[in-house]
Formats: sequence, C-alpha cells, structure tokens
Amino acid sequence: APVWAKAAAEVQWVESQPLEYHQLLRGAPRFRWWKPVLGLLVGTVYYFTFSVIFSMIVAAAAGVFSDASMTADGFTALFLPDTQNPLSLVMALGSIALMIPAALLGMLSVGLSPASRLWSVALRIRWRWIGRTIMPAFVALFVINGVGIFLDIIFASALGSGESASTPPPADFNMTAALWSVLLILLLVPLQSSAEELVFRGAFMQAIGAWRNHIWFTVLLAAGVPVGALVLYLLSGFDGLVEQGGRVLIVGAVLFAAAALMRKFTGSPFIAVA
Repeated sequence: APVWAKAAAEVQWVESQPLEYHQLLRGAPRFRWWKPVLGLLVGTVYYFTFSVIFSMIVAAAAGVFSDASMTADGFTALFLPDTQNPLSLVMALGSIALMIPAALLGMLSVGLSPASRLWSVALRIRWRWIGRTIMPAFVALFVINGVGIFLDIIFASALGSGESASTPPPADFNMTAALWSVLLILLLVPLQSSAEELVFRGAFMQAIGAWRNHIWFTVLLAAGVPVGALVLYLLSGFDGLVEQGGRVLIVGAVLFAAAALMRKFTGSPFIAVA
C-alpha cells in the first residue's frame, strides 16, 4: 500500500515525573542542550539594546527638564543614583528592570516557550506566596534597622561622642526632588528586584539546571555570579563601597544564597522579591 494510505502511528502519552524549577527547560518542546545558553546570549543582546535606547531616552528627558545644557559630567551623573536627581534613579532602577523583557524574549527567540517557565513551576507569578512573605519581610526589615540604629547609639556612647548622630541637611537640599525619588523608589524597586531574581535565580539557574541534576551546584553558581559582579563593582572605585567591600560581599553572598534556596523550596524566584 502507498505510504499515504497507511494508518498514522498512534501517539502514546506517558506521564513523567514533575520537574523542579531549575530543570523546567528540559520539558520544553524540541529541547536541545544548547538552547538555554543561546537564550542567555540572545537575552544579553536584547538587554544591551534596550539599555542603550533607554539611556538615550532618559538623557533626552534630563536635557529637557534641566535648566542648563546637558554636559558630559551631567550625563555621567545620571548613572550615579542620587535622591536629589530623580532621573538618576529612573536610569539606575529602570535599566535593571529591562532585564525582565530581555530574559523573556531571549527564551522565546530560541524556542523555549512558554517563557512563563521563568515565573515559577506553576508557569505564573505565585501571588499567594508573595502575599504570605510580605509581612515577615517588613518585620525583618524593621528589626534589622532597629538593631542597627540601637548599635549605632551604643557605639557612639561607648566612644564618648556627645554629638548628635543626626546632621542637618545641606543648604541646597531639595525636598521636592527627594519626595519624587521616594515615589520612584516605591514604584521601580519591585521591578528592579524582580528583574534580578528572574535573571540570576531564574534564567541563569534554569540554564545550568538543563545540564546538571544537582541543585546545590546550581545554587552555588547562582549565588556566586552576583557576588562576582559585586567584586567588579567594588573594584571600580565607587566611593563608600570600597571601604565597606568585605561587608558588602559577605552580606551579598548570604542574601543571594538565601534567595536561591527560597527558590528551591518554593518553586519560584519571586518569593525573594518580598
């Protein structure tokens, strides 16, 4: 009988074991070992393209709203976060938030669909988990800051410093700019932190998990890459960070590892955003 007259082979579906978050890409249709790495590279190209366009838009806005003409120093100042310059916060936080569309488009461009695998094992943002962790996060924040303020007072008393720890704001302090900065921080920090989790504890961990079965290897790498970025940032000579380099690296390593472990136990990188 001709080939076209033969009965089509019956497709038999076999239920497989559920995949952990770091191995979700293995369940993608037509998965190939090189696709996660290519997706990261393509996502990087997307990110740098978006960043250049975004920087030009923010610089143009700064030139429009600035009283003076935009100089090289003024353009450089946009890349240094300053609450007296709200557009610098838009530049700093917004450029990081661009990693979200870059990561999603990178996965889609190489055929790793649906890109919602990056959100969680449920293929969506797990709002219920985030809601459960917000209040404990606020409690931890107040406790940490309270302990820090208490220790500062104790150390100031022990050193015999009778001066007040608070200093008056400088004469050129702009309260309006500060309030705009607070509003921008409240709006953009959730996007910025979500972008970091989506890339470093999401796309990056899934790309490694597509090759490796051992979760601890993946966790260590996911924590090590941001720490390596912090090292480069500290070595670049930014004032205030170089002096506190050791403490920043230790705290950073602990936070990144904790975020990776939270992703391990909850199946979503976004729980650490809280």
